[in-house]
Amino acid sequence: MLSLEAMGVFGLSTRETLVRAIENACRNEICVYKNCVKDGLAHYSEWSEEEISRHALLARREYANAVFDAMLESFRVSSPIIDARIKLVIWNPRVTGVPDEIDTDYLADNGFSAGVTYAICYFAVTNKKINPSKDFKIISALNHYQTKLMNDALDELDKN
Repeated sequence: MLSLEAMGVFGLSTRETLVRAIENACRNEICVYKNCVKDGLAHYSEWSEEEISRHALLARREYANAVFDAMLESFRVSSPIIDARIKLVIWNPRVTGVPDEIDTDYLADNGFSAGVTYAICYFAVTNKKINPSKDFKIISALNHYQTKLMNDALDELDKN
């Protein structure tokens, strides 16, 4: 991934740069989701509905966290300051401007969705909270994009 500074040279805003980077991470890490689902398929006939639901949540969480980790790794390499801010905000994600229900317990249970990843990265890069009028649409779009990739992966696995 290009650094945020390099992307700025090409005329992309911070928001556009983050969206592109997160979408790229979503595409690159979809194999995590596919592999987790494949692992579950081996036990599908043995599991109760509750166990299937738990595994589906696990697959989603593993994938979401892989996307977040990919973004974190890119900042770890390119910007120690941004990396440090991300590590601090993980302990209190609400400082980014996300809704109050998104706290450390929520993230432990559900993982870092593409939208939450955007909010954390935006805060880390700009040192500002997300803007409700501009950023909630972006967050929603990223979450829908990530969900579409997961649905496409399930369709692909279903065909094979």
